[in-house]
Amino acid sequence: MSDYGKDKVLREYLKPDPQGYYVLLISKEELNKIPSEVREKLVIEEISANEYIVKTQSRSLIKKLIQLIK
Repeated sequence: MSDYGKDKVLREYLKPDPQGYYVLLISKEELNKIPSEVREKLVIEEISANEYIVKTQSRSLIKKLIQLIK
């Protein structure tokens, strides 16, 4: 994927929801990659046995998460 394509995908993740949270849908394996000290700063909701919604109001934190798990 070109740098332009990567930037476009990243911009889609960097739009907050109406409550001001940046939201990611991740798998259990991706959740396990997130260090515990970072998890403490997140709102994590289980939506199925292998899928989680991760929310944060920090734009910089969501950018770091995307780079860490993708």
